[in-house]
Amino acid sequence: IILWLLVFEGALRKWALPAISKPLLFVKDPIVLAVYYLAFRHGFFPENSILLRSGAFLAVLFIALGVVQCIGLDLPPLVALYGWRQYWMLMPLPFIIAETFNGKDLLRFTKHMMIMSSINAVLCILQSRAPADSWINCATPDGRVVTYGDGDTTLTRSTGSFSFSFGHQLLAGALVPLGIALWLMPPKQRHMPLRLLIFYTIMILINVILDGNRGVFILSAYPLVFSISGFWLLKNRKLRRRALLLPIVACLIGGALYAVAFSSAFQAMSNRVTTSE
Repeated sequence: IILWLLVFEGALRKWALPAISKPLLFVKDPIVLAVYYLAFRHGFFPENSILLRSGAFLAVLFIALGVVQCIGLDLPPLVALYGWRQYWMLMPLPFIIAETFNGKDLLRFTKHMMIMSSINAVLCILQSRAPADSWINCATPDGRVVTYGDGDTTLTRSTGSFSFSFGHQLLAGALVPLGIALWLMPPKQRHMPLRLLIFYTIMILINVILDGNRGVFILSAYPLVFSISGFWLLKNRKLRRRALLLPIVACLIGGALYAVAFSSAFQAMSNRVTTSE
């Protein structure tokens, strides 16, 4: 539920319920707190994690810092509380996931992300072909629509189901390593037919190439490069070769899809790269 709200909270804020877009920023919080309560009750917090203890210490330190700012700088307490939430609300969640998830949970998580990639790919196509003032490219009341390119090839940066472009950029960057992991898993372990994996791979590529932010290509490059390490880590010889070839094949197919099927987006990004200071 937290994952789906994380990705589609923006759709609620900008399309379904724009009048309460600000309160909807906190729609995940009650569920996260419920997870923390259950984790504490059943002992799902790792007891000897130095990272978790360090994070908890810093969280307490930030509370003290917020109090000092409220007193010394007349910072409104609600602003300080919101800032603390942004930094620390989700900090314990990865530790609970690491403590409780098994292989089946991770695979289910990945499959949910693939479904979200498909929905966002469709939204990206529609957003890239629609004018900036179209309803599908609208932002929240306090947000703004961002474009890229030059002249006739100016396009709107895709936000997908998010209320801001950076959110979709992070989603696209997270989808790439999940897609790589599926390709590097033995077919019996991924529990997904090859034709569906190919379909999801195309959806991931569409999210990346239609995002409209240059940073998404950097986010995608890291997992592609590091997938080569699978050549030394994987035992299966066939999968080892796949790890070595996967970055090359992904770049070739992605580049062809970008230049041919979405040539206007390719031209707009080219203009953005060459004209940016």
